[in-house]
Amino acid sequence: MQSDLEPITTWETFRHRYEDPEQGRIACRLGGEVFPFGLPPVDPLQLLSEARDNPKARILRQAPGNTVDLKADFSQEIRAMPLGQVAREPHLHLSIFDLSDLRQPGRSLHRLSEEVIRPFERLCQERGVRWEGDFWPILFMGGSASATNYHIDPTPNAIFHLFGAKRFHSLKQPDAWCPQSVKDAYLNDKKLAVRPEGIRAEDCLVHDNAPGDLVWIPRLSPHWVDAGSLSATITFAFRQFRFE
Repeated sequence: MQSDLEPITTWETFRHRYEDPEQGRIACRLGGEVFPFGLPPVDPLQLLSEARDNPKARILRQAPGNTVDLKADFSQEIRAMPLGQVAREPHLHLSIFDLSDLRQPGRSLHRLSEEVIRPFERLCQERGVRWEGDFWPILFMGGSASATNYHIDPTPNAIFHLFGAKRFHSLKQPDAWCPQSVKDAYLNDKKLAVRPEGIRAEDCLVHDNAPGDLVWIPRLSPHWVDAGSLSATITFAFRQFRFE
């Protein structure tokens, strides 16, 4: 298991890092008092079944490449397959941006909601973290050979790994590879970032996700993820993140 990401275990360190103009641009791992939560059991097939049947699910076919393909709709095929076949579909890429249904009693993410999502929201508030709108957990599930290809996000994100094998990649000098013109094109024109040529292994920070890991990704910092098995993560997206 490889991890090049610096572990951040105190709120003081996290705040100083976030406010640092250089270090604050680089991905890291959060743990210790910043994220003192265990991982309650999540049934992969129950989650997959409920997520696949959720009418709000975005279901794509995503193979490794240089950018995310939002036009590769795979929903009809996936919803027509037996569940076991869906679990074996290598390029499945499923996301749900509203988890209210899956967090209800008896549903696959209810215990996670009660033991991790709600307590993490309270802890962030207690420690002076502020954001706009609701606390926003997002589900991502991927097949064994799927990828969330090179991209940037409009919010800083904390990615909580539930199960399966996923290798996370970020950059040691993210802004050198992603100039302001690329960020502006994404924010203003919704033009997706494309992985530039020339990125070498020594330019990257790699982290092999283990269940219970939480990875912090700064806003507009390029990253990509390759799956090695059926896997799932919860991304906490913070709109207008700030410390009070």
